[in-house]
Parts: sequence; structure tokens; C-alpha cells
Amino acid sequence: MKKFEKKLSSKNLMIVSQIRVSDLEKIPGKAFQEAKSWSKIFNLVVFVCFSEEDVSMQKRISANLFAFSVPFSLSNSIAKTISDLAINYIRLIRLQLKIIKKYNIHLIREENLILAGIPTFISSKLTKIPYMTWLGGFERNAFEILYESSKMKKIVSLIISLLEFVICRNSAIVFTVSAEMIEILKKYNLPNVYFSPNFVDFSIFIEKDYKKREIQDKFIILYSGRFEKEKGIDVLLKAIKYLHENRDRSNFELQMIGYGKMEEWIKQFIRLHNLADYVKLLGKFPLSELPNYYQNADIFVIPSYTEGLPAALLEAMCSGCACVCTNVGVISNYIKSYENGIIIPANEPVELMKAFEYLIDHPQKIPEFGKKAHHFIENVSQDYLNIHQFLYLNVLNRKTS
Repeated sequence: MKKFEKKLSSKNLMIVSQIRVSDLEKIPGKAFQEAKSWSKIFNLVVFVCFSEEDVSMQKRISANLFAFSVPFSLSNSIAKTISDLAINYIRLIRLQLKIIKKYNIHLIREENLILAGIPTFISSKLTKIPYMTWLGGFERNAFEILYESSKMKKIVSLIISLLEFVICRNSAIVFTVSAEMIEILKKYNLPNVYFSPNFVDFSIFIEKDYKKREIQDKFIILYSGRFEKEKGIDVLLKAIKYLHENRDRSNFELQMIGYGKMEEWIKQFIRLHNLADYVKLLGKFPLSELPNYYQNADIFVIPSYTEGLPAALLEAMCSGCACVCTNVGVISNYIKSYENGIIIPANEPVELMKAFEYLIDHPQKIPEFGKKAHHFIENVSQDYLNIHQFLYLNVLNRKTS
């Protein structure tokens, strides 16, 4: 693939991510780590994301990698959300147009159909710069959960479906993480959909040393992600409560990395049920610090109501954690229950508690599942950059022909 790298080395790429940050020195998530990898191949990479606070930020990360963020807000009210999205879109479009002009961008990649896709679609139409869509899941699922009690739920879902069609139809390429999602997209009759594994940086997420467990050692359960309703935070905390109540000796600790709207609810739940010794809120970390937590964890948990293919799952599998996940999105394509992890139904805290209990009561299964998970993800992810380089170059060639 060296010939592709040589041809891309004169091109400039903009990546538009959905992540929200408070500090460009500490950008979390796989999207930014991937941007750093692309900066070794492209002439220049500009990474665009959202700010948690009402402030715009920019920073030069390295000689050819730049990061920008614009303010982001989203309400629990549908009417306010529409207003917020309009403001977010205007900010992001203005920033994209400025970046395209200043850095002579040749190609755009966006990673969220609703938050990033609509502004990118408009910017692309205005500048004739092609864009690609990376589709890890359908945002309409998260919006439906957020507004499940609203009378406008069906209307919102229909509007989002229409926007998904417009954005995907106009993308030079739509990358998706599973054959199932390709089948869903077939209803749009798209000619440009490609299966792609997710990105994992194997130089950072390394398989752990499976140390011999001492009887007094706590079992570390790790959660890494946003503290939002659709992530199943309520289910996870209830499962931990049941696990504590169900055991004579509570030799476990849940470590939660992340942030979000449910943080105060989590703190109240911990206080109400006397779980301070069993649940630790660690805040958020830049991606460079996450491998240490994966290395120390025995069990990694994804309790979500909805997902596509979460990058955190692949990072945990690569690190050799025993993963416990809900059967949502395409997770079951990667985790085979009681072979390289455990799959449970969504919104079932008792089943989640039982999965934790099984691994604690059968500690030999933790390294067994972890080793199999690492081997599996190593096989499916190794061709990621090669596939993308080939297709990126194909898009650029189409533009110039």
C-alpha cells in the first residue's frame, strides 16, 4: 500500500467528529487517534469536533495535524433541540468553509449523520469538495430514546430518516461496520456503501499480561463512555447494586470513565444505595491514558440500549478484557457469548448482574475470554487503513477525472 500513501501524501483531509471536548490537549476517543494515524499519510489533517462549553477552540497538535472545536448544545425538549441544532449547524458550516479555504482541503470525512453530516453536506455542496460518511450506527435510535415520551417522536424519526437518506445519497462513500447495516441501507438504493472494520491502534492497545489472581484482589469492572440514557447507565448501576446485595463478600469495583448528563444521577444513586466503596467515577481521560485502565480491568461492560459498533469495545477486546455487552447494534458479530465474552439482552439489570457474577465465580474464564477476544479483533481490524487508503484515493481520482 506504499503507492497509495505516496499519492495521498500531497492531499489534505478534514475529519468531522461527533465527540465533545473541554480541552484540545485531551481529546478522547478513536476518531482523534485515527486522525493522528492519517496525519502520517496525508500532507495535512484537520480534526473538527464540538466544545462542551460555549467556546470555540483551536490548536496545532503537530506539524501537520490541527484541531478545532465549536460550541455544542442539545436539549431534552424537541422544540429547543431544533433551535440548538440550527445554531450548531451554522457554527460548524462557517468553521468548515473557513478550514476548507485556509488549508486547501481535498477530502472531508464525517462521522455522525445528524450532528456532523448535515453541515458537511451543505459545506460540500458549496465548495464541491467530496465528503465520505463513516456510519457506526443510526442516530435516530438515540434521538428516539431521548424523546421517547414525546408526542413528536414519530415525526422526529421520519425527519431523521429523510436526512439520513440525503446525507448518504450524496456521500462519495458510506463506510459501515456490518453486513446488517449494509442491508438496512439497501432501502436507499445506494451504490457507494462499503463494509469496513473499525479502527483500533494496536500500537497503543496491547494485550495485557494475565497475572495470577490473588484471593484478596478485587475484580475490576470498567465502563468507558458517555453518561447518557441511551448508554444504559441506569441498568449498569442497578446491576452493581444487585451484585453487592447478592454477595457475601463484595470483592469488585466498578470504574466509570466518562462524563455526561447523568453524572449527578449517578452520584445520587451511589449515595442512596451506599455504593461509594464499589463505584468510582474517574472523569474523562485523553485516549493516551486509557490503555492503562484497560490493562488493569478484568471485565469491560457495554450496557447500552442502542449502539453501532463502539470503538471502546474494540479497544477492550484488543487489550484482552472479558467483555459483557448488550445484544444491540452489531456487537454480537464480535462477541460470541461464553466464547470470547458474554452477550445479554438490553435493559435487563438482573441478567447483567448474573454475567458479572459468572465471571467473578469463574475467574479462569476472564483470561480465556480475553485472549480469544484479542485474537478475533486482531484478525478483523488489521486491514482498516489499507481499505480506506484505496477508497480515499478512488474518491479523489473521481473528482479530478
